[in-house]
Amino acid sequence: MGERNSLKEYASIFDEWEALKIIERVTETEIETDAYYLPHRAVFKISETTKIRPVFDATPREGNNHSLNDCLLKGPNLIELIPDILDRFRMYPIGLSADIEKAFLQISVTPKHRDFLRFFYPHENNEIVYCHCRLVFGVCSSPFLLAASINHLLDNTPSKYMDIISKLRHSFYVDNCVIGVSDTQEIGSFVNKGIFDPLGILTDATLLPKMWLYNAGPVKSESVSLPADRVRDAGVFEVIGIDLAGPLFLKKGEKVWVVLYTCAVYRAVHLELVTALSTNNILLSLRRCIARKGRPSIVYTNNGTNFRGAVREFKNLDWIKIERETEIQRIKWKFNAPTAAWWGVGGRGS
Repeated sequence: MGERNSLKEYASIFDEWEALKIIERVTETEIETDAYYLPHRAVFKISETTKIRPVFDATPREGNNHSLNDCLLKGPNLIELIPDILDRFRMYPIGLSADIEKAFLQISVTPKHRDFLRFFYPHENNEIVYCHCRLVFGVCSSPFLLAASINHLLDNTPSKYMDIISKLRHSFYVDNCVIGVSDTQEIGSFVNKGIFDPLGILTDATLLPKMWLYNAGPVKSESVSLPADRVRDAGVFEVIGIDLAGPLFLKKGEKVWVVLYTCAVYRAVHLELVTALSTNNILLSLRRCIARKGRPSIVYTNNGTNFRGAVREFKNLDWIKIERETEIQRIKWKFNAPTAAWWGVGGRGS
């Protein structure tokens, strides 16, 4: 905001909002009424078409008092809707994606609540007090109120369009809509003259979404060769991975953990129980597994301290003497990369 041009551009946004009745000035007779003032600042994005925009914050508190967001119900967690929306979107060969332009600014706030959405703005030699007439992005209840407004429009649509309405109801995340269609003919039910406008619902409400169209192409995936330890000629449980699951609770309240031994080649599984996650318990568990399934030549694990401790115990043995006097070969213990536990059994080791 240091540059004069940026300050003028920031001020012009509020002038435009006032002309569009997005905000309104608070008169001197109303200044003394109970109110909440939102701090705001300019955010610059040179790459965007709108290079500067105001951002409001409803979280600040004065002393031990509550903030505006503390006093509002946030509504359900809308983020939980995203996985289901995307899963339904991927079921179809053609996808439509729409974004409601300035969605929050198109939902009016009842006049008696506008005093809690005030903000200051310095103007020449005096300070102007504005209040918001529309939903404010930054107030915790705004996403839910926008979603509720869209659902209200859908609820008041004639029942003969129930198939389309049902599809839309499960395709909106706040101001974004992603929806799939089976063929190009079905696109006409959702798009009117290039605008995503199912049945004219959103046009009547002045919610005009921008729309994008996606066509599914053939999926091309390069086959990746499996690690050598997964495809080698080996016996069952000759190459294993060890992992832990739990805890499980016994009837008397005691806790136990499951140690999973997975054969990397044949995917056979052997389970052992331990009462603690110490190195000694892991070694005893491995000993019981070897007694039943035979001795492995390669072991894969994560970087747990109990597994690291087991390797340190093995290093203390005199393997030269053991290999000279017996037919036992030293076990090769391989660890997954510390930040890639998802590699699992047979991934890269060290």
